[in-house]
Amino acid sequence: EGSRNNGLFNIGVYLRKRYGDDFWEDKLDEYNSKFLDPPLGHKEVASVIRSLRRKTYEFKCNDAPINACCSRQICLTRKYGIGTSEGDSGVVFGNLVKITTSPPIWIWDVDGERIELTTAELKDQNRFQTRAVEELNKWPATIKPKAWKELVAEKLANVEIQEAPPDARPEGQMLALLEEFCTQRAQARDREEMSMGKPWTPRNPEEEADKPLIGSTFFSAVKFKAFLETNRVRIDERQLWSWLRKHGAVPHFFNIKGKGTNVWRIPAFPEQNEDYSIPTLEDL
Repeated sequence: EGSRNNGLFNIGVYLRKRYGDDFWEDKLDEYNSKFLDPPLGHKEVASVIRSLRRKTYEFKCNDAPINACCSRQICLTRKYGIGTSEGDSGVVFGNLVKITTSPPIWIWDVDGERIELTTAELKDQNRFQTRAVEELNKWPATIKPKAWKELVAEKLANVEIQEAPPDARPEGQMLALLEEFCTQRAQARDREEMSMGKPWTPRNPEEEADKPLIGSTFFSAVKFKAFLETNRVRIDERQLWSWLRKHGAVPHFFNIKGKGTNVWRIPAFPEQNEDYSIPTLEDL
């Protein structure tokens, strides 16, 4: 009661999609008698028909009585649902996941398949379509810019956050490579060999002055930055120095062979002292 006109209007939208312009009006009378209780009168039905004749309408998804049972994602998959109109993309958009890398990675469920996006591809409908073609072999129809913004905003409001593992972020990559640089490369045997660009971790210093340095590793910032670039990790210098300080690194000065040398000092990484052996067939 109170929404029968709207209900019949939506039935008319469905009938025009299904039967075209030739038969939908006759079907509307039939559906009015079958589904409305009590049915609308002749004048009210004629008024609905006149409204529907003006142009091609879409379902009033947000209005009673269908808003209470409307499921947009299911409707998109129906033969005569909203997916058949020019104002819809024709694909079903599921959950959106954000992976907290830097920059973040977005994973969107589209028609039940996962597509990986950058932030720019998520915001820009044209870029999204390109990714959909490449990844899903589908070309979603273009919808109005406002509708796209509303769709993305709706998904962002319910986005699932997944923390990326530390080594997937630039800071984590930097720390992993710093440990490799300080422990697995050729090591300086004393401070003089640091002039060759080798990191130095004093273990059993012969000079008394070097004993307070035990527990630290010293390395050249220039050599470490070159090592990062060799491993295709490019980090802004200010960001790099900030991360090094955050993890306990401090500038240090040495006089090596009569020449002043600036290096970085960090707490030494734990030594890998555990023995390991290659298993034999009998061990497997």
